[in-house]
Amino acid sequence: MDADDEKGGGLLKPTVVGLALALFSAALALTAIFLIADPRIGVLAAVMLSFGCVGVAAGLVLTRRRSWADPSWPPDMESKPWSTRRTRRVSFLYGVFLLLISVGGVVTLVGADQNETDDPVRGWVLVTVLALLGSALIIRGARREQEAVHSSDRPESEPIVDAQEWVPLGPSRTHGLFPWWALRVFSGQPLLVPMVCAFLFPVTALRLGAWTWLFGAVGLAVAAVIVSIVVRRRSRPPCISRDATRLLVGAREIPTASITTAMVIAGPWEPDATARNLAIVLTASDHTRTVVGLRERGRLALTENQTELLMAAIERADIVLPHDKDDPRGRFSRMLYPNHLTKTEALQLVREPPGDGEALPVGSAST
Repeated sequence: MDADDEKGGGLLKPTVVGLALALFSAALALTAIFLIADPRIGVLAAVMLSFGCVGVAAGLVLTRRRSWADPSWPPDMESKPWSTRRTRRVSFLYGVFLLLISVGGVVTLVGADQNETDDPVRGWVLVTVLALLGSALIIRGARREQEAVHSSDRPESEPIVDAQEWVPLGPSRTHGLFPWWALRVFSGQPLLVPMVCAFLFPVTALRLGAWTWLFGAVGLAVAAVIVSIVVRRRSRPPCISRDATRLLVGAREIPTASITTAMVIAGPWEPDATARNLAIVLTASDHTRTVVGLRERGRLALTENQTELLMAAIERADIVLPHDKDDPRGRFSRMLYPNHLTKTEALQLVREPPGDGEALPVGSAST
């Protein structure tokens, strides 16, 4: 092997070979999808599909190899945090992949003899789900990122009435139908939703009629509405007493001195994300948890008075990093619980919540 090959250069460098392998394997897998419905070569097509999927994965891993001289496998590459551009690109490509599979399924179903098809409804349900997932990922990957928000202005404080016992920690209603932390659960994980939905595909093997599928879809829609109502009700901001000694979470009242842990959540997690949402999660000793929004779409959510009360509550709390049962001294707490905060970090986060382009005091969930 010459010096050019050792450096990974030339036409046979790992990136070129890996890309060629991934494209060839993808073409092999797509061809197998068209042939798998033929009973004469169905088994061979299934084997082709398996090898094609493995080849795509191996080719993509190979593209990350710096040179052929590197003996490690998978390639020992330094992990980099996901950027918004990378997230959109992966979402778009994966959406195209799912859409192509759906188109291949439609061609197969249209070309097959409906009398010989075991249950055409199952096939149409499967390709419809794949088409919807693919289209959603393509739309997400193609849309433009919002402009960065640089704002340090807090909302105007409302006057506190003498008879007012509780002060809400944040606006009474969010700007959207759902709270941001419910919508952004899968932020930075563009492939997680299709992977979760993939577990539902075995349901298509059941012999169900068209009306059963229709009633099932209606049932899922009703369940989604019920879940959204429950999530919206639970997303109402907590209230704090005027002396910062108690928190009101729903109908439960907890003393601020019982708060033991604080955790930061953000959406999206990408370091270069714009219009980012930020919140702190406080957990009491009885496992009661409350979410207090600090930034909403890049803008500060708490007034000066609300910020002072929340900081006073944290001052009264005994916040420490969680300890694993196998790590009683907490030597690895920072590694095991990267999103948790110390008391000092929690106070700093509430006092000056990081905005767009500013680093979070914890590790990224997308790395």
